[in-house]
Amino acid sequence: MLFNPATSRHRETLISLFSRSASMHGLPFTVFANEMGLGVRSIVNAEDRAVRRIQELHGLSEDAVRELVSWSGKPIGKVRIHFRGAEVVSRALRNPTIRGCLTCLKEDAALTPKSPANSMALRGDWHLRHVAICLRHSKPLEPLWTEGPLSTRYDLTTQMQRLNERLATGDLTKEKVAITEYDRWLDNRLETGEDPTWLRQTSLANAAAFVRLLSSELLRLEDHAPLADDKVLEGRSFGFDAVKHDEDAASKALVHLVELANGHLDEPQKAFGKLYSWLARDTLEDPDCDLFRNIMREVILDRWAVAPGDIVLGKAISQRRVHSVTTAASSVDLGTRLTRRLLSAKGLIEVDDPRPCSRLTFDAQSAVPVLAKISRLVGPIEMRRRMNTTRKQFDALVEGGLLTRFDEAEPLKSPWDPEEGLSLIAELTSDAEEVSIDETEWEHIYQAALRARVPIEQIVAAIRKGKIRTGHCPDLSGYASVFVRKSDIDAAVRPERPSDPTVAEFARMVGLHRDGGMRALVKCGATPSTPKFNPQTATVIEYITEADALEFHGKFTTLKLLANRMGQPSRTLSARLRKAGISQFRSDGIACGSVFLKNDLDRYVEFSRDNPDLEALQTK
Repeated sequence: MLFNPATSRHRETLISLFSRSASMHGLPFTVFANEMGLGVRSIVNAEDRAVRRIQELHGLSEDAVRELVSWSGKPIGKVRIHFRGAEVVSRALRNPTIRGCLTCLKEDAALTPKSPANSMALRGDWHLRHVAICLRHSKPLEPLWTEGPLSTRYDLTTQMQRLNERLATGDLTKEKVAITEYDRWLDNRLETGEDPTWLRQTSLANAAAFVRLLSSELLRLEDHAPLADDKVLEGRSFGFDAVKHDEDAASKALVHLVELANGHLDEPQKAFGKLYSWLARDTLEDPDCDLFRNIMREVILDRWAVAPGDIVLGKAISQRRVHSVTTAASSVDLGTRLTRRLLSAKGLIEVDDPRPCSRLTFDAQSAVPVLAKISRLVGPIEMRRRMNTTRKQFDALVEGGLLTRFDEAEPLKSPWDPEEGLSLIAELTSDAEEVSIDETEWEHIYQAALRARVPIEQIVAAIRKGKIRTGHCPDLSGYASVFVRKSDIDAAVRPERPSDPTVAEFARMVGLHRDGGMRALVKCGATPSTPKFNPQTATVIEYITEADALEFHGKFTTLKLLANRMGQPSRTLSARLRKAGISQFRSDGIACGSVFLKNDLDRYVEFSRDNPDLEALQTK
């Protein structure tokens, strides 16, 4: 054991303790190390032999030695160091530039004013690049010296003597800064290893690196004005404040970065900057960073149109999560402008979304049927060919809403989906019986609509309700093969006409149809008629109601009615009436056929008495 060993300080490193002992013995650091049988590198790396020798020289307990080693860092492998119970990359702890708190060192020097180097100790937390503040004094850590070779970098006897000269001149330029929650979190985790946040799932170094890089990206993308040093330090807490609560908060912070990087060609590298590089390359083989990679990957998959098979942060993607307008346009072989309008028409994207096509994304699964439909669209000629319809038949289906354009508001040259037409045909023939084109009780569905004077959609609706049976003609294909039973059409959809006879039908009943007599009577107003709408013909025509017929029979009779009454041939009766001087009725000189006024028969009553047959005529 040394005659006058240095006493270890809180958070002091092995090299600092050994260097102070060298100063206390009045020897240069390297000379003292050689005399003690130690090399500089073995002390810096806390090699077991060096640690045991320093323990013997200083009379340290096992707990004290473990504490010294934990604050010094012990290499494991080529690029990693075990520090405070966790692994860190070497460059996070070993650096040619040694930093520290000048106020702490000035207080140390005051303990042994005649030999300041005897008490000026380096703290292990100062070496960790993520530490920026001395919480005890609220002062930023400052560069103390920069040396490449280990022998001069860690020759603390010499370095501290030089530094003491600066302290003596009052060179303490750094002002106090506000201690942030990030600084307290970092210091507490270094001291105790405890972490109340979700960041405890990963190592301190990786958690601190994630927070530091996120902070710098938030500052960079929000385009802050140049910040003073203390503001830069405060900015280190941006990331911590954003993510400290939970993983969702971290995801929201990354989404904020995505929103700030909204250019046409802005990819994840642009949005996340150095944070992306750190996760995608620097720590790609470090499973301890998978937590952060998984969060970022989810944000990327939700915001960029990543295709199946692409590698995102080291993981191959099996299924597309979102499409962009650009990728959707490519999948359907259309331009981005037209695709954007079509997607907007179907509600997949907002009309006024300001994002460029490459960044305007939407749910890929919801878009599958829409994009599949867009890719199938054809023009009207091709649509009719695939359905095997005539132009009039096709137009009737369109007018009836049975075939719809992809978007009524968008004047597309190819707005029709053949699947829609073929599905309609399949539906109409699903339960159809096989029929022949020559069977008279069946007719084509389009012809049935024309005959019944009803729209085609009304017949289809009745088929869907099971009111009309359908037939399929195997000699024809597509829509041309769809037939319906006439009787079903008449019973289900053909509207009933008025029950009264038309003028033409009444004329046939009374024998005035051949010479147009009945129409002449109606036209000249000699007998009444009533206009009515006939839904079967969709026209308004004249009918003879019961009241109209009574008025006619009260005023007129016809040769047919007389012949039926008398049971004699019309020719015979016509000759006898002419012989009796009874002439056919005329209106203003217009002949009205074989119709007679009953009053004309009254003038020949006596003649009728001598001719019983005519008396019967008068009675009629």
